[in-house]
Amino acid sequence: MAKQDNKFMPMGFILCVLLNPALLNASAPHHSYGFLELHAQNQTTLEHSGMINIEKSTLSQTTTINGFVAAKHSTFEHLTVNGDADLDQVTVTGKTIIHGKINTDDSTFEDVISIHGQVSAEDSQFKKEITIYGNHSEFENCALTDILIEKTSDQKTLHLYLEETTVSGNVTFLSPGVIHMDKESKIAGRVTGATIQ
Repeated sequence: MAKQDNKFMPMGFILCVLLNPALLNASAPHHSYGFLELHAQNQTTLEHSGMINIEKSTLSQTTTINGFVAAKHSTFEHLTVNGDADLDQVTVTGKTIIHGKINTDDSTFEDVISIHGQVSAEDSQFKKEITIYGNHSEFENCALTDILIEKTSDQKTLHLYLEETTVSGNVTFLSPGVIHMDKESKIAGRVTGATIQ
């Protein structure tokens, strides 16, 4: 991860939050800015602009991140990220929207997910439809239901890589695409708009 320039971050606020977690009132909406770390917190609504690290926390309603999020061993109900996301051992029970690149490992998405960017997923489950607005998506040892890959503005060929991955439903490309899959991968439903290599 690239080193962040902290000279403009509200350090007093950050230190107060780290030293006194009670400032993050679990019953009130919380809007924060700059760099923030949440460790072993239970909250309802969170809105943050900047970079945030979340670990061993539960966010039980709506979480909106305008910037970069790194989350580990955490649970969200609804998650929206306007930026890149690095999710490790995360569960999202409601809808997920990512406007940026997502890297996910050993995570579960129980509702629909929409990704506007590149996807890299490993050892993860997508229990409802995943919609991708991007021309490069990789899934390794994942379980998916339906995949919808939308048109992109750059008109490039859309590529979907499946390694040791099972898709129990359909794969639909709305612009010409290519599916690169190994012999351990399987698509149970229909493939539309793409060739398989």
